[in-house]
Amino acid sequence: MTHTKDMVKGAKVLIGDDSALARNLYSKSLESLGVEIIEAISGNGVIRALNQHKPDLLILDISMPYPDGLTILRKMREDEEFAELPVIMCSVENGPMERAEAEILGVSGFLTKPLNMKLLREMAAEAIATRKSRL
Repeated sequence: MTHTKDMVKGAKVLIGDDSALARNLYSKSLESLGVEIIEAISGNGVIRALNQHKPDLLILDISMPYPDGLTILRKMREDEEFAELPVIMCSVENGPMERAEAEILGVSGFLTKPLNMKLLREMAAEAIATRKSRL
């Protein structure tokens, strides 16, 4: 676990969610991992932040406005720079069609809101450590 902690510390995590409450909860929970948090409140904001900050992990709300989370994920997987970026999808709804598409597009995890913060931290740490071990 210490090895994973060392790999995660200082990583950049982009949180894309239109809910200020959700972004705040995720940020506070993930700060204990020693990561740098970047926030975006819309789909277009996520796209800008991806290009500007080059995060190590994206936590993405499936029902983001302009464009939605699945549209962003599809675009990322078509872009060589972001095709392998780990993504944890979050949704109020646990729709089987959305979840299936997210899994086909290679998400690292899919969580239903309200999120279990301990599980979010564990999934985030694992996704970042796996990514860094491949670089």
